[in-house]
Amino acid sequence: MKLKFILTFMVTCTVLHYANAQETDYMKMREKIAVLGCGDFDTATLFNAHRKLIKVDTNSITANKNQYFKDLAWSNYNLAAHVKDSMLMENAIFNWRRAWQMDNKDFLSLWNLCNALAFNKHCIELDSLVPKLVKIIPRRNRKGFDTEELLQSCHLQGWWFKV
Repeated sequence: MKLKFILTFMVTCTVLHYANAQETDYMKMREKIAVLGCGDFDTATLFNAHRKLIKVDTNSITANKNQYFKDLAWSNYNLAAHVKDSMLMENAIFNWRRAWQMDNKDFLSLWNLCNALAFNKHCIELDSLVPKLVKIIPRRNRKGFDTEELLQSCHLQGWWFKV
C-alpha cells in the first residue's frame, strides 16, 4: 500500500514537472503584447506596450529570447525619446547588449546598441563596438549605416544634456 502511494506520488510529480516545463516561444506570445514597430506613438501607447513587455517572465522563454530583448530595448528607446529619460536609454542599452550577445551576427541589434550608446555618450564603448559593427554589416546594407557619423555624434552635445 505504501509502495503504491509512493509510486503514484512520484508519477504525479513527474507529470506536473514536465507539464510546467513546456517550451515557450516568444514569437507566439509577441502578438498579444502589441510590440511596437517604427513610427510615432503617443506616450500612453508606449507605456502600455512597455508594461506588457516587462511583465513577461524571461525564464519561461525558451525560443527567440533575443527577439524579446530587442523588443524590450526598442520599447525603452522609444520611451526615452518621448520622456527624455537617460535611465530608460540605459535600459535600452542593457537589453540590446543582451540581444546582441545572444546572436552576435545580428547587425541591427548592434547598430541600435551603438546608437543608444551615442545618445547616452558612452563613447569609449561605442569606439570598441564600431569595428565589430563594420565587420558584420552586409555589404549591400553599408550605405544605410553611417558609422563615422555615429562616432561623431557621440562627441556632440546630446538632446537631453544641458549646456
